[in-house]
Amino acid sequence: MKNVYLIQAEITSGDNYEHFLPFSVGAIWANAMQNQELKNNYELKDIIWRRERQQDIIDRLVDPDIVGFSTYVWSHQWNITLAKKIKNKWPNCLIVFGGPSINEEWTKHEHIDVCMFGEGELAWPQMMLQHLHNEPIARYWNNPRIQDFSNIPSPYTMGLFDKIVEDNPKVLWFMMIETNRGCPYHCTYCGWGADYLNKLKVFDMSRVEEEINWAKTHNAHWIFVIDANSGILKERDVKIAEMIRDAIQSPGSNIRRITFNHAKTLNESCFEIERIIREWSYGMEIAVQSMHLPTLKAVKRDNMKMNDLGRAIALCRKYDIRHYTELVLGLPLETKASYIDGVMKLLEMNQHDSIKTYLATVIPNSEMDTKEYQERYGIELIRPKDLFRLPQERIWDEEDDSEETIAMVCATNTATRQDLADCLSFSWVMSIFHFAGYTQITSRYLHNMHGISYQIFYDEFYRALKNDELGAPIIDKVEYLLINYLTTGAMPSSDEWSNVVALTMVESFKYKFVQDNKHHFINLGIEVAKKLAPIHKDLHTIQTSFISDDSITYPFTIDVGIDIDRWKYIPTSYEVRKRYSVSEMMDQMYHKWLNKTDLINADPLVEEVIADEYKGKQIKTIPIVAV
Repeated sequence: MKNVYLIQAEITSGDNYEHFLPFSVGAIWANAMQNQELKNNYELKDIIWRRERQQDIIDRLVDPDIVGFSTYVWSHQWNITLAKKIKNKWPNCLIVFGGPSINEEWTKHEHIDVCMFGEGELAWPQMMLQHLHNEPIARYWNNPRIQDFSNIPSPYTMGLFDKIVEDNPKVLWFMMIETNRGCPYHCTYCGWGADYLNKLKVFDMSRVEEEINWAKTHNAHWIFVIDANSGILKERDVKIAEMIRDAIQSPGSNIRRITFNHAKTLNESCFEIERIIREWSYGMEIAVQSMHLPTLKAVKRDNMKMNDLGRAIALCRKYDIRHYTELVLGLPLETKASYIDGVMKLLEMNQHDSIKTYLATVIPNSEMDTKEYQERYGIELIRPKDLFRLPQERIWDEEDDSEETIAMVCATNTATRQDLADCLSFSWVMSIFHFAGYTQITSRYLHNMHGISYQIFYDEFYRALKNDELGAPIIDKVEYLLINYLTTGAMPSSDEWSNVVALTMVESFKYKFVQDNKHHFINLGIEVAKKLAPIHKDLHTIQTSFISDDSITYPFTIDVGIDIDRWKYIPTSYEVRKRYSVSEMMDQMYHKWLNKTDLINADPLVEEVIADEYKGKQIKTIPIVAV
């Protein structure tokens, strides 16, 4: 028997008990094992799913005949250096690389024997047969699209991962489920946007159901439906959401979280999916990427109209669906002014849950990865080191010469490094103070009751921070860290900024300090507001109640003269409740939503109350949820 090893290493091996099952390599092996000749001659000795110290892996290998690597942006260098070590020790071992990042350029690595672009389920058995019979094997494979998935088995139900699960009983597994493959859109920053994947192909529903049933009994903790556009197949995708919900509620199931990548143009099915999984989802992603129309055209992403976006946000609030809007900074033709204006437009559309801003990453094999595209828009790149590695893992990386870098946009011909740093600093302020709640009610009061734009308030608040005893040291450090990052690619230390990928998220920098000084920063926002308009005496009470306080017993009632749902001066009684988590999940996304601003109209009478015209009587109790 010839020994085969398959490697799909995570971003980090980590010391926690949450890890991804290696779906991609499992998928190619599952199909190969349908061929009896391959089954009789090849043995899968191990699937390596942890990104470990490389020497520890080398020591475990036994006479490898084929080693296959699944490669993406977080594993390029680690895979390359490990493959070189394997080739040096076992020169006759066939080294095969596949994955979304692979193209013909990878053949420059002499220690890689085969580079595969595209879907691998059908190509792998063909290559293995050629190797078995000592036939010549092409160095570069440009695999055609698979037209029919009906005969391709699931690695889950074939039992490929059963031993991994059994050998790691304490691990809570992240399980990827693919119900269709392909994307009809052509976004220039996305690997899905390639013409190669433009046609949508579906897997049988019976396979999808079997995989969900497998999850119930194999300690799956989080199900990722990795389809590019969940909801695009409407009734089918809604049915899948119902199946996963039923699996979560099944006795003995450990599933606690679900993630769908919703269709780029949100339809009713997307909202229905989120309604079904609401208790276990971290929210509807409204991924506009930019609010600047020339930018959207440049990245081939101008399919969602602004009125559709406003409707999507309104529907999320109506159906109590947590939601967030995603913006990508550094895209072509975006300017500092257009980015900030876009954030303000989202606030005016009532997006007060969350706006996440990410620096644009150049994904291999995307259109943005081409020299012509980068020259057209003056795209400049930094290549910071791996963004997720733990201290011990960084020691291994230095030892193995396997530190990862990732190409990120640091400037374009319409936005300098300083412009992008200013945008990120501004977005940090919005994340910490508006979306985490400390100035949200204040700014919304000014906007709705006095016509003061959000931009005017936050420009003034930013200046106030710069001159504030507690705020100035923080915002000065934010500005310094961000311009340094965009200039040099040097990461801040982990104690300064724990999540550089999402530079503006509230857990990234000094959130705890702001939380510990909540009353100071609430008052700072109120003082800024007083300089812009007359302030109702109860505004401070409502804004303070909006932020949770462990010294207070919940729930409690406040009687105020402002209705903050209809924004009218009406005597209103609010029951203030403390926000609790919706699951037992203890990970980054879970903590993010604990910090997320969220005014939840949980009472079904609320919609009726808001819809009715005020008849001079006190409004019924409406809950405020302290975040």
